[in-house]
Amino acid sequence: MGDDDLEFDEFYAITHLVYTLDRYHERRFSASLLPQEFAFLRAKLDRAITEEDPEMVGEAIDCLKAAGLEDDPQVRKGMDYLLASQRPDGAWAGDPDDLYTQYHSAWTGIDALRDYRFHGRVKQVPVH
Repeated sequence: MGDDDLEFDEFYAITHLVYTLDRYHERRFSASLLPQEFAFLRAKLDRAITEEDPEMVGEAIDCLKAAGLEDDPQVRKGMDYLLASQRPDGAWAGDPDDLYTQYHSAWTGIDALRDYRFHGRVKQVPVH
């Protein structure tokens, strides 16, 4: 990890690839389908907790949980961070002039903390 802007873009590309392939938590996703990408998500989760970036924590947890890692100690650590850092207004980040961040941080926090009922599995990553 080196270039923060590139890492940010890579992170959001990976999380949204998972969201698209699992149809936003409709189907369970196997981390073995994208092993390097899931290793990257794990590394970014630790860094996001350290840097107190709740949106990144939320999206990383969300993807890791989709891969069946609900009880993983690293995921639990991230969930503990989110529970401890939620603000009284329900958001995790943003200020009164930044409604997008307030909304997005609440969305990612809630998605990371909730449980899903998956219906099916992602069996392969399409190659075109």
